[in-house]
Amino acid sequence: MLIFELPVLLLVLRWDWRRSPVAPAVLAGVLGFFTYYYLSQVFATAQNRSFPLYMAAASLAGFALVLVASRLNADEVAEALPAHPGHWVLAAYLIAVAAALILAWLPGIIMTSVTGNIAEVVGPYTSAATEALDLGLVVPVAVIAAVQLLRRRPLGSVLAFIMLVINVCIGMVLIAQGIAQLVWGVPLTPGEIITKMLTLPP
Repeated sequence: MLIFELPVLLLVLRWDWRRSPVAPAVLAGVLGFFTYYYLSQVFATAQNRSFPLYMAAASLAGFALVLVASRLNADEVAEALPAHPGHWVLAAYLIAVAAALILAWLPGIIMTSVTGNIAEVVGPYTSAATEALDLGLVVPVAVIAAVQLLRRRPLGSVLAFIMLVINVCIGMVLIAQGIAQLVWGVPLTPGEIITKMLTLPP
């Protein structure tokens, strides 16, 4: 987070100060990632000495996201975005993201509720925070963005762009985490290396 994501945030903030029409949407995406990441740290990680930092970071990122989103001009951002890929391509991508997350998390959650094997799903964490955030926030936003895109509304283009920014930020974290694990000798199978480091998540 300090080596990759914080410098990205600072660069985007500087870009935003220059009044670029696209910069607020990029900033919203980066802040959306920080909010997502630190909310998961707050609610999934066992209580530790870094908890106040997690809570402060999640709060700051969340309120900053609201402020940035409140001054977004969807028409202006959509007009400044490139014409390609087209609305249908982006809408298909968003629907695929929503479907992939539902298929990845919902069956396990339902099975856990039926069998009661909570520990098997949660592992070393306190709850399935990633699943909750993905299904409760990411999937609805993806569906709304796809519908707005198909209706040729500017909001759809802006939401799709923000989600792509979040996707890149998450990919940077996964690659950095994978490299750190390899450096510190954490055993990883080739499949884990591919899924964790060489592919961007939805």
